[in-house]
Amino acid sequence: MRKRSPRKITFLLLAAGWSMVPGFSGAASSDMGTSWLKIPTSAREAAMGGANLAVADDVNALEINPAGLAGVSSNQITFQHSFWAQDLAMEHLAYGQSLSEKSGLGLGADYMSFGSVDKVTVGPNGPVVTGSYSPMALNLSGGFGTLLLSHLKVGMTVKFLLQNIQTTSSATAAFDGGLVYKVPKSGFSFALVLNNLGGTLDTDSLPLQLKLGAAFQTVFGRGKSKSASPQALPANILTLSMDGDLGLNDSSLSNYKVGAEYWFNQAIAARLGYRFAPYGDLSGVRGLACGLGIRLEKWDLSYALTTQGDMGTTHQISLTSSF
Repeated sequence: MRKRSPRKITFLLLAAGWSMVPGFSGAASSDMGTSWLKIPTSAREAAMGGANLAVADDVNALEINPAGLAGVSSNQITFQHSFWAQDLAMEHLAYGQSLSEKSGLGLGADYMSFGSVDKVTVGPNGPVVTGSYSPMALNLSGGFGTLLLSHLKVGMTVKFLLQNIQTTSSATAAFDGGLVYKVPKSGFSFALVLNNLGGTLDTDSLPLQLKLGAAFQTVFGRGKSKSASPQALPANILTLSMDGDLGLNDSSLSNYKVGAEYWFNQAIAARLGYRFAPYGDLSGVRGLACGLGIRLEKWDLSYALTTQGDMGTTHQISLTSSF
């Protein structure tokens, strides 16, 4: 009988997504093989603890809240690399384009690599490694967002999912739908997203969630310059956000997140977030996130660090260009 390396498969399942930790306490999750879908595809989102539903307004909204694609004001391309536990890594590439003043679209691809997993044959003399294979997962997505009514944006993302975690390939389609409402002249925004409505992968259900988000954004100061008037300078912007996720097919998927972001002169950003979720038997600091962002003309570089308790820390780097 062939088996995968126990140590490797533990990290494969638990490190692939933030919500896999209940497996430590023996609570079997119904989405063991699809937890990679919960890894943030934006370093900004990760650094704010995942609380981005009501503030995503660029190409990264494709997999956060497709309604935010209505805020894409130019052509954009973004790339992210995620350094996960052991040999796990995810690559994310997306393109966004403005269609009009009220709508935009996005196309994206995620590739998840689980490293090399040993194949073990259990015989009369004990286990023997007979080879290895490289599990992978792929997400191809396309989304559209538009301003439906005054201050109300809506959007949808269609996804094609493929993985071979169980050595045989499995594929399905899924949908995300979302909306964002900005309260006029208040700084408040509210969001609603239905995430991962679709079939199964290797008999595992997709992590179906109903997500609610709220954010407050304010401009409370401007930079100083001897050569320009205050009105001509970029503003300092503070954003506070909170998201709540309700697991519709697995209660262990339910959690809530808080985040904050401060842009100084819209050139340097500091971000902080925390994710409140069950972490089973993991000890140490869990769910705390922080990061930085740098904007130089049409380039945005972001970094995020997230603590995973005993599993250490994860790192994500995003680079976005507008043209």
